[in-house]
Amino acid sequence: MFHLTLDLELYDPLKKLNENVIEKFNSEQEIILKKIFLLLNENTIKISCFVTNEFVDSFYDFFHKYVVEKHEVGCHTANHLFYNEETLTEFIQNIRKNKTYLEKETGLECKGFRAPGGIVPINLITILKKMNFKYDSSVVPGIMPGRFNHSKSPKEPYFPDYDNIYSPGVKNMKIIEFPLLTSKMIKLSMNGFFFSYYNRFINLKKYERNYGTTYLHPYDFKKFNIFDKSFLWDKIKDTNSNWRFLCIYVQKRKNTDNRLCNLYRDEIERLGTISNNKL
Repeated sequence: MFHLTLDLELYDPLKKLNENVIEKFNSEQEIILKKIFLLLNENTIKISCFVTNEFVDSFYDFFHKYVVEKHEVGCHTANHLFYNEETLTEFIQNIRKNKTYLEKETGLECKGFRAPGGIVPINLITILKKMNFKYDSSVVPGIMPGRFNHSKSPKEPYFPDYDNIYSPGVKNMKIIEFPLLTSKMIKLSMNGFFFSYYNRFINLKKYERNYGTTYLHPYDFKKFNIFDKSFLWDKIKDTNSNWRFLCIYVQKRKNTDNRLCNLYRDEIERLGTISNNKL
């Protein structure tokens, strides 16, 4: 099954700007958020969302009306700092703070984690185990220019080694890794900005019995030229292509019996037919 997931976070460049710009950006962002989730909710399509504390604080009413109890909520750290921007202790505290806050706001267990930027400590699985997570979806088994190269990691779900998240382990049979989408030939990350150009080549029928997971952000559905410090790729991304794919994705799920696209539940069910030797 192909899983479209959403990372719900504040737009990082905003944090350096004045409140007037932030307010204008967030008001436009909420319009986009409502369009996305109305399309999903009106068609009873449930997805997995990885959420920061900052997002909930900024879109509190929206989060409780459109996301809670309608979609799976996973952790995305409290403030979306990359692991290489803070100490390991701070990173762990950031995850714990996020999980505690989201579980308090939703009244539900947060089973999944996704690290900002796909940058994680190599022993992440050990950290997540101590916090009772059930799965991670941070690993990109390919290349993210300027960030990492994990092209030797598995492209299918696997149980990572406690000491090396990028390799299958023998002892760990509790926390599963759901890797993210990469291109076939050169194994480039095909998530976020890159997905806006790659999604036109996605054949959802091919994934009816196969695995695939990607993510988009709400701000991937609109080009942002309202301030100079916005990322270059957010000015050139193909937002129309993202809307087109979202509509196709919803229509595809609408015409099947499986509308509840919960990443953890659906994939555990699918993997139940696969022997552990293949994980």
